[in-house]
Amino acid sequence: MDLNLPKKMIIFIKNLISKRYLHPTNIQNDNNYVATKGLLQGSALSPTLYSIYTSKLDTILGKKINVLQFADDVAITTTGKSLENITHHLERNTLRLFHFLKNKGLDLTPEKCKLIIFNKSNIDTSSHTIEINETKISPSEQVRFLGIILDKKLSWQHHIAKLITRCKLPLCIISCLRKTWWGGDPNTLLLLYRGLVASRLEYCGFLLSPCADIHLKKLQSIQNQAIRLALGYRKSTPLNIVSAESKNLSLEFRYELLAYKYVLRSLSMENNPVINSLKNLLEKSNNPTLDFNYQKSFILECYENSWFYCGLIDSSPVYYLYQYSHQSRFYTPNIDFKTGEKLQNSPRANDQFMDMFIGTKNKDFINIFTDGSKIRADDHS
Repeated sequence: MDLNLPKKMIIFIKNLISKRYLHPTNIQNDNNYVATKGLLQGSALSPTLYSIYTSKLDTILGKKINVLQFADDVAITTTGKSLENITHHLERNTLRLFHFLKNKGLDLTPEKCKLIIFNKSNIDTSSHTIEINETKISPSEQVRFLGIILDKKLSWQHHIAKLITRCKLPLCIISCLRKTWWGGDPNTLLLLYRGLVASRLEYCGFLLSPCADIHLKKLQSIQNQAIRLALGYRKSTPLNIVSAESKNLSLEFRYELLAYKYVLRSLSMENNPVINSLKNLLEKSNNPTLDFNYQKSFILECYENSWFYCGLIDSSPVYYLYQYSHQSRFYTPNIDFKTGEKLQNSPRANDQFMDMFIGTKNKDFINIFTDGSKIRADDHS
């Protein structure tokens, strides 16, 4: 109601989440229970409803506090030069967050909360703690957020080590299926590689830069090993042949491609916070007066190279999928294939095509031409 949603939608949501009957899976218990609140487990609408329910979370915090939220995973961050001021400011806003969630009927579990202080210096941060609901939280060496392990120096060493460990089991599966006489087809094994190994290596891969080259080489060796197993190559096979035969880019080029796609998609949205952050980072990295100039990451280099084309990219405050009516997504057009079949074997195919499509004034259909047509050499005029 605060978002001024249509009344029918509000009634639909109310009927969806209220007075739901719960059937226990225990055979001995035949009692049914009625749930008057809460979201459906596994429902596609639940993350959106939860985001609406906690949409005012960032308004209760201070101006210097940044909020990162994905469903029930929430991270609040702040920056500064004094650790005492940072931890005090962070503790005060965490208390506001605790009371906000409590008023909403939600709980903030201090045991699951982690504190991490990012710094590249060897500063002792063990004494700087925060308190949540009479529970002290000491700084951690690393923290996991949305599947990414962040260490306090942002070296990505722990994340890459964990990633390599997770890829060992899929490599063993591919190795067991690549036998000489009864093994799987190479194309099938490549599909297993893309689904079990590449999906893990490429997840947020363009954010791993800058990091030491030795860590990226470890990930590249995982890809090379998986492709060699899938195609049955030896270790002595040159990497250019492995890449060409498998039609897989190296991880460095793949990360760059994913970064360009992400930046261009972000540029298509007006006032995108990602673009604003990249713009601020680019200004700081190009400022010669600052003494903390750093190596640019994949995504920052891609934004810098795409900055010239920002004016040529069509941007909108609404995602393009939602610019059209909901009914248009279910519209099934009538496609005419019979006319093309008649023209295929006609001796006057070009003349009939011009009379039927180009010269017609019928507005009941739309002409769509593709580059997949094939014309015989003797048909050229």
